[in-house]
Amino acid sequence: MAGAKPSRSALQSLMISMDVSAKELREILADSFFSKTRHAEPYTPTPSDDQGPLDNLFTLAELDDALRLRNAKSVPRPDGIPYSAIKNLPHNDKEALLDYYNDIWVTVDVPHMERSMG
Repeated sequence: MAGAKPSRSALQSLMISMDVSAKELREILADSFFSKTRHAEPYTPTPSDDQGPLDNLFTLAELDDALRLRNAKSVPRPDGIPYSAIKNLPHNDKEALLDYYNDIWVTVDVPHMERSMG
């Protein structure tokens, strides 16, 4: 193997074929692969028409579960009505109360509430 040429690296071959120094090749590659300015726009989430699970209306089963999980000796709600009174409402009255809760859930003015809390 007396006449074999020493092997060159790919970078050495590029430097020879482009007739540039190692420093110039580094600058060319850096400019090609690592742009100094980014042109991508910042991520902006788009509103979705899909409602998440927290946007759904409350169901009668959820109301019944919440009342069932309350301790029988729980203190009355802030409005003074004991949970046991709501728990023992007839089915039709529970549905009416649930409709009332869902109306509040849908129509509440959250920004107004945040202003009044500050």
